[in-house]
Amino acid sequence: MLLADSLAARKPHLAEDRKAIGVAYYCAKQQLERSTHAVKAPKCIGNVSLADWKDMIADAEAWLERAGTDKAEHVKFKECACESYLSGKVDGMKVEPPPPAAAAAPVTFDPEQETLRLFCRADADPENRSNECRCDPQGRLWLGTMQNNIAPDGAPRPVTRFTGGLFVVGPDGRSRRLLGDIGVANTLAWSPEGERLHFADSRRKLIWRFRYDPEGPTLHDQEVFVEGGPGVPDGSAMDADGFLWNARWGAACLIRYAPDGRADRIIDVPARQPSSCAFGGEDMKTLYVTTARHGLDAALAGPFDGRLLQLRVETPGLPLPVFAG
Repeated sequence: MLLADSLAARKPHLAEDRKAIGVAYYCAKQQLERSTHAVKAPKCIGNVSLADWKDMIADAEAWLERAGTDKAEHVKFKECACESYLSGKVDGMKVEPPPPAAAAAPVTFDPEQETLRLFCRADADPENRSNECRCDPQGRLWLGTMQNNIAPDGAPRPVTRFTGGLFVVGPDGRSRRLLGDIGVANTLAWSPEGERLHFADSRRKLIWRFRYDPEGPTLHDQEVFVEGGPGVPDGSAMDADGFLWNARWGAACLIRYAPDGRADRIIDVPARQPSSCAFGGEDMKTLYVTTARHGLDAALAGPFDGRLLQLRVETPGLPLPVFAG
């Protein structure tokens, strides 16, 4: 039975109880401005890994919480951000220099020293940017890219090419492309047993599923997991029962998909463009949802567009691996 639910009925609110994070994945290179703010959700657009947040467009802001405090450290960059992930060895952030130098080339950021260091060059196409990243169970970084659709002033521009790809980056900084001909890379989620990988191309309105071989690593037996609307597939999170929670950009909802691809539950979101979701909290039963206002007419944007929301769910999420580098 398909269950319809409403985030509004669960009293959505801006997330204010996020855990200490310490690492994000940013597109920046110039000097930083730092200040301290109460833990409130920033505005604009973003994807989420665990319970972190970053602002992709408006001044490229990172909000990082320190353990044992009720304050969030605010780091402001000169360029836009793309994605985020955790590193097990660096108490800082993974960032990217702006295009055209290396639009999908991770660098490390040390928040204490405020220094950046190039980590590797993954996608060499200067017209591409990263759009999604997660770590596999072995601690390697998987990076999905796309044609850059963000103008220097933050305005949207159309995606006209299938030039994106899916890359894997090892702890030593060596990278390898596993897939090409990607329009808009989104969703990287492994099944609970680690044997299947889910990956989406939003431009094709497809979520694929692959058999995952950690040796190499390699992908096999590509199949369509979900095809079509509503909206387009954006970021996802996997729960402990093997159900995929997917943000549906343009459809104002999340859909929880069963392991066979069946829509198990639809949760309405009070924002037109939910962009990603991730589990957090002490019991991993808090689902954090990012929404975007990028491309929306300012007069039509609602109070939950471009925000970080949270809701409680019954099934806990899977903890995400951290980068081994």
